Amino acid sequence: MKLQLALDQVSLDQAIEVVAEIHDLIDIVEIGTPFLIKEGLAAVVAMKKRFARITVVADVKIVDGGAYESRIAFESGADIVTVLAFAHEVTVREAVREAEKHYGSIMVDLLGTEDIPGGIARAEAIGARYVCLHTASDLTGPVRDTLSGLEKAVAAARTCKVAVAGGITLETVDRIIRRKPEILIVGGAIMKQDDKRQAALRFRQRIDQAGRGAG
Repeated sequence: MKLQLALDQVSLDQAIEVVAEIHDLIDIVEIGTPFLIKEGLAAVVAMKKRFARITVVADVKIVDGGAYESRIAFESGADIVTVLAFAHEVTVREAVREAEKHYGSIMVDLLGTEDIPGGIARAEAIGARYVCLHTASDLTGPVRDTLSGLEKAVAAARTCKVAVAGGITLETVDRIIRRKPEILIVGGAIMKQDDKRQAALRFRQRIDQAGRGAG
């Protein structure tokens, strides 16, 4: 299981500083949508230049212009680009085609999708490599809603790797890990802590412990 750090409400300097501090504890860095709006794709360029070995996600949340928007994200250095599940099939397909040209991947964000198995089947048929079960930051529902959706996603996925995001904390992470997503996306539970390295280390330890238990 991989640990992805979501960078949202930060400046580029702050983001670089945090990743420099914890890069050995994480597998993936996400240039989140608010971060992209604030800093532009220059944030992707800078992150990939500074940390070439870390997988970088550009959370563009493409809903139209699949070819062009994914292209400029990949050309900026992104390894994975996000497309919203309710985008038109043509949009998703064009983004996947562009990803293949750049040796990158598309992650279909299931945000707002009620038919999770259906959304995953569609993403896989088009050729996306990842899906993300995403609980919106504006929602404050109980963790069981995330767990139920995650169980459906993991059960439905055949070729896509499943990521999970949205309000994950140290209090909820063990229940989420037990559902065996491929990627655990954590933002505020690390970024809002004074000691960010210690917070990241705790998540890393939970993941590694689960991995050893599975082995």
